[in-house]
Amino acid sequence: MTYESGGGQSLANPSIDVIARVLSVHQATVLPLDGRRHAAVALLLRPTPGGPEMLFIERAECDGDPWSGDLGFPGGKVEPADASSRQAAEREVREEIGVALEQALYLGRLDDISGAHLPIIVSCFVWSVPPDPLLMLSEEAVSALWVPLPLLLD
Repeated sequence: MTYESGGGQSLANPSIDVIARVLSVHQATVLPLDGRRHAAVALLLRPTPGGPEMLFIERAECDGDPWSGDLGFPGGKVEPADASSRQAAEREVREEIGVALEQALYLGRLDDISGAHLPIIVSCFVWSVPPDPLLMLSEEAVSALWVPLPLLLD
């Protein structure tokens, strides 16, 4: 389904500005933890001439890790020392891919999701990063992949 953003741009290929406008009025649903673990992830967008691209990482294989080898957003467990789940996402991105999100453009928060098979709540925060951010993968991430947003929305 495609529809117009109000500025004449199709949301089948929204610009980062359109995404920022939509997120600026979005009131994210924040789920109660109710004894579940809490994780925070970062959805990173970068501008390209063909439209925004979204970053996915391939997680390293690790015994006992339910996300071992998965593709996903950088992020991880919210630690007691984290002031907020957003700060946890920033910390995890710095640790996993070496990007300092404090210097990126924060766009907003998506609705929390509850784990389908594990007792976990995942909070997702969205940033726009420069076109060619330097990624320095840690041992937690074996690769990084930028995927055109229009391809994901198709």
